[in-house]
Amino acid sequence: MLVITAISTAISLVAVVVVYRQNRTAETAAQAANENAAAAKASVDGYINAQRPWIKVLMKPPKVGCDVPGSHDVIIKSEGLTPSKVVHYCRKVFFQEIRESSKDLPAPKYPEDEFAVPFLLMPREEISEKDGLEIFYGDQEIPDDLQEEIRNGKRRVIFYGRVQYRDVISGALHTTGFGFHYDRCKRRFMLVQRQDYNYFD
Repeated sequence: MLVITAISTAISLVAVVVVYRQNRTAETAAQAANENAAAAKASVDGYINAQRPWIKVLMKPPKVGCDVPGSHDVIIKSEGLTPSKVVHYCRKVFFQEIRESSKDLPAPKYPEDEFAVPFLLMPREEISEKDGLEIFYGDQEIPDDLQEEIRNGKRRVIFYGRVQYRDVISGALHTTGFGFHYDRCKRRFMLVQRQDYNYFD
């Protein structure tokens, strides 16, 4: 009787070990499958990001430097390997007191009536637009006292805006935000160090 009991116990233990090993094998296989799927998705996402269009905005001041930026070039450049269709483009200006830093800037506010001027950009293509303070200021005349503060270095000029565009292949909508301030000493535009001003998606 004791022998039969021992044999039954041994068989039960072997069965438990077999089931445990089967479960571990299944868990390992499932984990490996999940990891492979995640790696495949990352690879596909990387390929899509490499192929999709990316738009960046640059600002180039006039060849002749000045204390107050007047007419300048706004460059919208298409990166990536597929065409893009720009559907909205807006730009504004803000005059910040010179003693304040970028962290003191308010959150950017974009006009509701963004320019609906759809145009196509091919890969590596760029367009350049001549702009001036009065355009960024909303076609309004800048008060004389404000111009004087800019010339005297009491205020800096912050240019900002955004471009919304579609991937022509997938139809996905993307946005590029941009923000620059004009450095009077270096006579060129510098990026605003804020992620809510300069961003891609």
